[in-house]
Amino acid sequence: MDYVDLYLMHWPQSYVYHGDDVIFPHQGKAEVSDIDYLDTWKAMEELVTKGLTKSIGVSNFNSEQLKRIMENCKIKPIHNQLQSPRRYLCRLVTAYCPLGRPDPINKLPTYLYDSKVKAIADKYGKTPAQVVLRYVLELGTVPIPKSVTKTRIIENFNIFDFQLTTDDHKILDSFHTGERIIPMDESKHSKYYPFNIEF
Repeated sequence: MDYVDLYLMHWPQSYVYHGDDVIFPHQGKAEVSDIDYLDTWKAMEELVTKGLTKSIGVSNFNSEQLKRIMENCKIKPIHNQLQSPRRYLCRLVTAYCPLGRPDPINKLPTYLYDSKVKAIADKYGKTPAQVVLRYVLELGTVPIPKSVTKTRIIENFNIFDFQLTTDDHKILDSFHTGERIIPMDESKHSKYYPFNIEF
């Protein structure tokens, strides 16, 4: 491979590297470093200049962090990936964890196992996950669900042959709590932690 189409900075805070298999090595608290995300952004701009990536973007940045990048960059972020569909500063966002973190044993997130969502899914001959992905898409956000099986990848793609009604949207809207799926509390002590403000 000579280049990637899109390269994202996953978090504004950085971590001390202890190996590929070690993320939070110290009793549930991430060991963060004070590397400024602007320095990382400038290095990413160099990757574009060298032709190693076509585009660069961010993930999990708040509005103040995005503004700071915009005020100090040569190349603007083409993309912002968020845990939920907030569109204040961006024309296009992707939803990270659009299905939450499915846990069939504990029936989480609850909407994937709710009888009302199941009824909507049955009405269209779809799975609850497909209904949720379609809902996120109809909100104007690009859902990026994680999947490792061919069957699920195909299932996730098959959301373009139906549309949800206004009543369906009202039911699905009722599940929005504003809760973060991945709050990254382990790195809350970083000066670049993004979730100290709403967005």
